[in-house]
Amino acid sequence: MKRIRKWAGRQGRRHTTLLLAAALAVLATFTIRGAIEPGAWQRVYATREGELGKRTSTGHMITRESRFVALPPSPLEILDVLHRGIRVMGASSLGALRAVELEQFGMIGVGRIFAMYKCKRIIADDEVALVFAEEDWRPLSEPLINIRYALSAARRLGLIDARERQLLIRSARRIYFAERRWSTVLDSASKYMDADRVAELAAFLSRARLDLKKEDALQLLNAARTFMVGDSATGI
Repeated sequence: MKRIRKWAGRQGRRHTTLLLAAALAVLATFTIRGAIEPGAWQRVYATREGELGKRTSTGHMITRESRFVALPPSPLEILDVLHRGIRVMGASSLGALRAVELEQFGMIGVGRIFAMYKCKRIIADDEVALVFAEEDWRPLSEPLINIRYALSAARRLGLIDARERQLLIRSARRIYFAERRWSTVLDSASKYMDADRVAELAAFLSRARLDLKKEDALQLLNAARTFMVGDSATGI
């Protein structure tokens, strides 16, 4: 903590540059495909200092050829950016978690997921984690935070009750994040809901396609646009 405060205490020249958090790399699954031409998968290698030689949670030794879906910045890396006067905003995924950790040092958090991490309604990083296909960025898993969000909506509509919502969330939490899918979660629902109600819930989820991570990412983009327009107007 002393090291962090030392880094954060440095005074640097103020800039208007905005650094979007690493979370947007994952959220680009939903937005980037319409903005760029289809191309080869952009591979991210673990070449950042300090990562080589370490092991992942699955025991894999990290080498220069190791590939990751996203390589989020560490708190010290963000502090280095902050002390140089660069505005940093985070939302939607690990960016929201970093914003909670570094809000006292000037990082700006945006969105409901940031607020949920801040008040400790959620604490685990796998709440926002997902995997997607290399060839087209198609999501292959469902983030737990989106499952919570969708089940809350289903409860408000009377499709499930409070107990059933909690049981479904508990079932989803037991599933490894990379294998967490609605189909698997709904399979567990058959233990305490009849087939017709499960089918009705599945139809609602397919139709509504509720995505809190996407909503927060779009809110961040709007906040960034507002910030940059404001700076331009004031001549900063």
